[in-house]
Amino acid sequence: MTVILWGVIVLLALVLAAGSIFMYCFVILRPRRKRKQKPHAAAAEHGDAPPARGSFQEKQQAQLRAKAWLRAQTALEDVEIRSGDGLRLHGYLLPAQVPTGKVVLAVHGYKCDGLKEWGLYADHYHRRGYHLLMPDNRAHGESEGKYIGFGWLDRLDVLRWTEYLCGRFGPECEILLHGISMGSATVLMAGGESALCPQVKGIVADCGYTSAWDEFVYQMGRNFHLPPFPFLYGADLLCRWRAGYGFKEADTLAQVKKIRVPVLFIHGDADTYVPTEMGYRLYEACCAPKRLMIARGAIHANSYLTDPDAYEKAVSAFAASLNF
Repeated sequence: MTVILWGVIVLLALVLAAGSIFMYCFVILRPRRKRKQKPHAAAAEHGDAPPARGSFQEKQQAQLRAKAWLRAQTALEDVEIRSGDGLRLHGYLLPAQVPTGKVVLAVHGYKCDGLKEWGLYADHYHRRGYHLLMPDNRAHGESEGKYIGFGWLDRLDVLRWTEYLCGRFGPECEILLHGISMGSATVLMAGGESALCPQVKGIVADCGYTSAWDEFVYQMGRNFHLPPFPFLYGADLLCRWRAGYGFKEADTLAQVKKIRVPVLFIHGDADTYVPTEMGYRLYEACCAPKRLMIARGAIHANSYLTDPDAYEKAVSAFAASLNF
């Protein structure tokens, strides 16, 4: 009987370890680069019918077209900085056509990159005469790093990028932070730091989560019908050991309470990846001047594609309120 009991205990321990390691590797480790798809492959996958407006497939196609447009801009620059822990961080800078001190620092989402995420929005900012900096987050794109920071490690990288912009465009420059999904959590976390430079005049936060822990609990329940214990707790321990931070530490909600610059919160009311309720909670927690745009019918990170006119109007009105 004792042998059977010990066998069950060992088996459970192995299952716990395997599940925690799998979650940690899938969620936190840098994604492998995907092989480039042949031009006809994506079209063949979805048939000849055009994708539905606001759908994931439409966004993919729009991103590819926009990314090609960005790469075709002869003024587009590759820029680099060093993070506080020594990583080489890469970014793309699209200078304004006319000299200005106004810069948009645009932060992408989970397992994406600067050009792919921001190609859709670049023309909007470029037409309005802003410089646009699109970094690759650590462990993404051309930037170094093994571990995805879920905004917590990246918030300090954003502060470094603002220092770079102040050096590039002068201490009188003005900076607008704009983030999407994990990038939204990143700019909100950065906004709550006391070291945020005074050149940052406002934040646009599109579909961010309240914390990494909250997002993982939600995803485990929605996709796998599993409670957070034991696998999420095990993955959290691994993340603390290897990446140097915990999921509860990546707390956007706590950082939002410390923000002092104006914030425009954006969220789709059909978002089932980062639920809309998280957007409302972030908005309610913010004590700074704030605005809220709920995009009707928009799934996750698709508010712009679903209603670009309303999105641009909201962002432009917010920028005008900042004299930006």
